[in-house]
Order: sequence, then structure tokens, then C-alpha cells
Amino acid sequence: MMTQGGEGRQIGKGGCLGLILLSILFAVVVFGSIIYVYRHNATPVSRANEQQAIDQCLARANAADTSPADRQALMENCQEMQKQFLKKYPDVAR
Repeated sequence: MMTQGGEGRQIGKGGCLGLILLSILFAVVVFGSIIYVYRHNATPVSRANEQQAIDQCLARANAADTSPADRQALMENCQEMQKQFLKKYPDVAR
């Protein structure tokens, strides 16, 4: 025979599991929405702005007055920007 306390614990465990599952579902929906907006909100203007930022980064890295250490750091940053750009716009061939 189960006592009142035992039943309460079973309901609590089920409620806790439900709360955990709802929390996970909420997180998936929120992150999925963010990813969707990030991927599908790319207008031609934002694409051109990002491309211009990469071009300016490369120009600054290749400038005559840039020191070798700064040039290396800037080139690494520019390469990372290019990788992110190609992930965001996979149809672009550079």
C-alpha cells in the first residue's frame, strides 16, 4: 500500500520531467528562430555591406604602413570574416 507521501513524489518527478522537457523545447524553438532569422534576413544591402567590410579589412592588412605583426593579425581576422561570409552566403564563389 502506497502512502500519501509516495504518491506526491511520483507526481513531483513527472512534473519535473515535464518542466525539463518543456524547457528544452523552448530553448530549441528560441535558437531555431534566431538561426532562421539570421539566415533568411540577409538582404542584398547587408550582403554588400559585409563584402565591403571584408574588402576594407584586406586593404588595411595590405597597406604599406601596416607592420608585419599587425598584417598577420589582420589577415587572420579577414580570413575569419571570409569564412563566416561564405557560411552565411554559400552561393557566393570567391
